[in-house]
Amino acid sequence: MVRIGIVGIGFMGYTHFEAARKLKDAAVTAICSRSQRKLAGDWTGIQGNFGPPAGQVDLSELTGYSDYRELLANPQIDLVDICLPNELHESVTIEALQAGKHVLVEKPISIEPAAAERMLKAGEKAGCLMMVGQVLPFFPEFRFALEAVVRGTWGSLRAAHLRRVICPPDWSDAVSDFRRLGGWGIDLHIHDNHFIRCICGQPKEVFSRGLLQDGFVNHVHSQYVFEDSGPAVSCVSGGIAARG
Repeated sequence: MVRIGIVGIGFMGYTHFEAARKLKDAAVTAICSRSQRKLAGDWTGIQGNFGPPAGQVDLSELTGYSDYRELLANPQIDLVDICLPNELHESVTIEALQAGKHVLVEKPISIEPAAAERMLKAGEKAGCLMMVGQVLPFFPEFRFALEAVVRGTWGSLRAAHLRRVICPPDWSDAVSDFRRLGGWGIDLHIHDNHFIRCICGQPKEVFSRGLLQDGFVNHVHSQYVFEDSGPAVSCVSGGIAARG
């Protein structure tokens, strides 16, 4: 049985908590939040861009922490699930790995390549797994598409275009400020980059052109270059769509 401790109880923390209920060989045994209300089980007000809102949660069998370092010190925790804002991923991930915990961290693991490299090296040094919440290949519709391409169900993939454009996400304080995310374009685009890598392999080159605001990418178009035989692949991601 893998014993999980979730750090950060916002929309993603709530989503991970609900998903963990369905696991057969793992269970959440601890959570960490700075909110005493959330530690008491009152998760009302947590709402994202999909799924139902949270409500009252029975935490009677879980251990609650207001300081993540106390959770990391618990020898009964095997895996730390990090659902914090992007700018906190590096420091908490590295501390968790150094504490001998396996880590599942939300995407993007970092908005800076150098920080991502430090996280990877920390995992290698600790001999622990560092996994990333890249979920698209596990969604039924995306899994269907992935398996069809890999198996060649209808022949080889010749062309693909992925589109992920939303309205400015002011439904959550955690993501409404694009500066904390590295840009809405980056935060969304990483999903499709990962999926394109899964179905097409590593591209030779990537050309991107986007809209910058305060130096951050909030909307981006990308073209992926593979061998001369294709496929022809493009993607658009961003947070500038009209509401509704």
